[in-house]
Amino acid sequence: MDYVGTADCEDLDSALDYSYELAVEEYETYAGYHGIPSWEELEQEVRDMYSAEIDAGEYDESDIESMTQDAWNEEIESWIQYTAIPFDEDEKISDSDFRSI
Repeated sequence: MDYVGTADCEDLDSALDYSYELAVEEYETYAGYHGIPSWEELEQEVRDMYSAEIDAGEYDESDIESMTQDAWNEEIESWIQYTAIPFDEDEKISDSDFRSI
C-alpha cells in the first residue's frame, strides 16, 4: 500500500525518520494477515527453531525476546519502503517526483 503525505520537518533526516515510522506503523496494521507474520508468530518460530537450546537452559526469555526482535526487524525491513522528498511550500510536488523513487 502506498501512503503519500506531507509533513513539516526540520530537515531531510527528520523527514526520513518520520517516513520510516509511518511505514512501520503500516506494517504493524497488516502483521498477522495476508502472510505477514505477527510478533507472536515470529516468537513461536524462534521457540520452535531453538527448542533444544531452550529446554537445555541455554536460552532464557530475554534471549527469546531479543531473537524475536531481530526477526521482527528483518521482516519489517524486507517489507517496507519509504522515502522523503524535500520541497518548499510554494512548490508543487508532481506525480513524476514519486515515480523516481
